[in-house]
Amino acid sequence: MPFRILIVDDDVTIRRLLRRILEERPGWEVCGEAANGNDAIAQTEQLAPDLVLPQLEMERAFLR
Repeated sequence: MPFRILIVDDDVTIRRLLRRILEERPGWEVCGEAANGNDAIAQTEQLAPDLVLPQLEMERAFLR
């Protein structure tokens, strides 16, 4: 069973780059992407990823 990852970043280019890098690893799967905190919470509840990879500086975009 793959290790499932949710990427959270408000920049679509960064999300695409991270997805490409992470999915090169055998056994790793990006199960979803979120652009803000609310979306990340909803997707975490829905997808139940093994790891949520958040953007480090997201305070302005979080929970809007």
